[in-house]
Amino acid sequence: MFLAELKKYLSIPNALSAFRIVIFPFLLYFTFIHQRNIVAWLFVISLLSDIADGYIARHFNNVTEFGSKLDSWGDLCNYVAALFSILVLCTSEVMALYLWFIILFALYFTGLILMLLKFRKLIGMHLYSSKITGYIQGFFLLSWLMFGLNDLMFYLAMGMGFYSYIEEIILILILKIPENDLRSLYWVLRKRQDLI
Repeated sequence: MFLAELKKYLSIPNALSAFRIVIFPFLLYFTFIHQRNIVAWLFVISLLSDIADGYIARHFNNVTEFGSKLDSWGDLCNYVAALFSILVLCTSEVMALYLWFIILFALYFTGLILMLLKFRKLIGMHLYSSKITGYIQGFFLLSWLMFGLNDLMFYLAMGMGFYSYIEEIILILILKIPENDLRSLYWVLRKRQDLI
């Protein structure tokens, strides 16, 4: 019985999500000792594991509520590590653009706090805008760490971030119950009016 229960949690997608949580202290450590290239490569690996876990889970019909939560925790670890890395490794550039970062992180953490206050847990909304934003911001972070700040990539990453986090906040405010895999605000308003 215990082994059958345990087997539900042991899967390749869950292992890939757990990897992003395990790699978190290493990202912080190598950032702290200013190993910019190592941090960049760890983010490459982390980003690839994020892409792979979702693809494998959907392709092999291995999507679970536990896996969705694990994925959300892995995303949170990546986001915090990215914030810490940017602040430590790119301090002068961040200071010149601080207002953009304050707004972006205020929106992100507002959504996170609202989610925890309203639903008492993290939920994996997995919005299309969040996925696109994650890839754009991941690519932007990697290019910044490896090649320096690119203005076009910066504004694209910020704009997508603002849109995605505002969409998530609106969904948190209008939903009555927590729901995973929502796709978009439009989809919720058109197809899932029973949740509102």
